[in-house]
Amino acid sequence: TLELVGSALSPLVGTYVSFVLVNVAFWIAGALATYALAVRKTGSEATAVLAAILVASAPAFAALAGQPLPYVASYGLFALSLLLFEQAFGFGFTSVTPSSFNW
Repeated sequence: TLELVGSALSPLVGTYVSFVLVNVAFWIAGALATYALAVRKTGSEATAVLAAILVASAPAFAALAGQPLPYVASYGLFALSLLLFEQAFGFGFTSVTPSSFNW
């Protein structure tokens, strides 16, 4: 994914910058997907903002965003996949409580 999009952008902005732009786009998408999931599962705007801030400031994102590696894209795609599956299937429960995990 990262290689294809980065390669498509490289004639326009250069190879390194294209990979960094793709990483930043997936970084933002991952934080926004986390925000959307948190709003849906908790119903709290404050909790959703906190979750998005925690994801956006994660060391893995911050350390790897400037590298032409697929790690940031995979982290962002994971959050986007969770949002997609939650949208499609609903994960079977409406809120997260200890009883949701059948402990």
